[in-house]
Amino acid sequence: MKTSRYFRSLLSAFILILFSQAVFAQSWNNYNPLHINELELSTEQKSQLREIDKNHSAKIQEIYSTPYEGEAHKEHSKNIKEQVKLLQIEKEDAQKVVLTADQIAQFDGYILEKKADQIGNNLARQKNRFESDYLGVFLTPQQNRSIYDKTNLIDNNIEWNLRKEKIREIYEEVLTEEQYAIVVQIDKEKKEAREEKTLNDIKKGLAVAEGLMPLAEEFTLPKMLILRNKLEAKISTEDKRALEDLRALRKISFEETLSEGLEEIETELENVDNPELLRYLGFTKDLVLDNADLISNAWAFSFFATDENSKRLNKLADKYQNEIDALEEELLFVIKETAKKGAVIASSEYPVPPVALWIDEIKLDKEIKRLFLLLDPAGDFSFDIESFEVGEGQHVAAVFPNPANRNQTLEFNTQQDGKVTIEIIDESGKVVKVVSSENRMKGNQKMEVNIQDLNSQIYFYRISSDEGMTLIKFSVVK
Repeated sequence: MKTSRYFRSLLSAFILILFSQAVFAQSWNNYNPLHINELELSTEQKSQLREIDKNHSAKIQEIYSTPYEGEAHKEHSKNIKEQVKLLQIEKEDAQKVVLTADQIAQFDGYILEKKADQIGNNLARQKNRFESDYLGVFLTPQQNRSIYDKTNLIDNNIEWNLRKEKIREIYEEVLTEEQYAIVVQIDKEKKEAREEKTLNDIKKGLAVAEGLMPLAEEFTLPKMLILRNKLEAKISTEDKRALEDLRALRKISFEETLSEGLEEIETELENVDNPELLRYLGFTKDLVLDNADLISNAWAFSFFATDENSKRLNKLADKYQNEIDALEEELLFVIKETAKKGAVIASSEYPVPPVALWIDEIKLDKEIKRLFLLLDPAGDFSFDIESFEVGEGQHVAAVFPNPANRNQTLEFNTQQDGKVTIEIIDESGKVVKVVSSENRMKGNQKMEVNIQDLNSQIYFYRISSDEGMTLIKFSVVK
């Protein structure tokens, strides 16, 4: 649902800008504690300091506007942060050159007062936050200060999970056994709640994806490709080759960006205790990566790893703007119909504003033109979406695709070594096929099952072991 996504993106960007400004303001106070307005300055000093401010702002702007290539987003952000820190120190040193010795001495007093006030405020905030997070635990002033001092010694550049471990070690060292036991129990409950929420979010997202991707395959892309064929004859041979190159680069960029994002998520989930959450995350990753070409074409992912490639696409979009605009009415019809159908699908899991409130706001903007130009008129985006069924019982298990007619993949988890029997039964409970009956090591299991010999109807996989039994429903459709 394109417009709805744009609204969410705009809102997210706005929140990000506000957050960035808040962080920047905090960084400014940390790195530039000089309060120029608190001093009596000469006209010449004020002029020199304004020039320092101007040069500093220009350098900051240059850092944020410089495109980056071949650098992970996290590493790029870290490098920017370090450069900004150095520039703040450079600015402070330049300001001190302008000031007299008495003015600098006066600053030292301001800085000491400010640091004392800041530490006092930070201690108060830390105590309130801690006691709010861990109800029933009350910090003494000595405990609060000890946690504050020890936490500030942790390297800010280490990974978040490692930082959390070090903070937990500080809690264990500073708190009493009774206090620490409460902290451990509350953290465990919060972790379980977060995992359950994440799992539910993924389930909802996959449920919508199972409807949206066939919509893209069966309705949106076929109609878009018909229109794209009308444009193809007007594109030069040289530009066609350029578009082929950009399509390949776009797909690589999409897969790399997605993989990087999922790797970060998986890093966060390394200590997850909910195996079903990990399994659903695996389904999501495989589904998106396997269908990256269709997803990137259907939902306007026309970004690239470098600004240079994006500029190349912009030039082509500008070059063929008139030809694309000539198809505007037909293009908007397909896009709006997709939005309407997508809204119905999404509304099964998410609150969707009435179509009438936003459908007319969909316009043929530059991003849609870029996407349309990138479409390969000879492209085949067909695929079999791997819908799946999750089992109910003692084992964490799933089967996909579902329905199926030839082969299926069965995945399940065993918590202990032992014999595991896998059977296919019909709705009456009759065993129609024994898939496997053998000893297995504990852990995740994956097997391919041939179901060509089964008739079109509903069946169940029955997984039996000393742990108990699990049933997974599936359909055979021929």
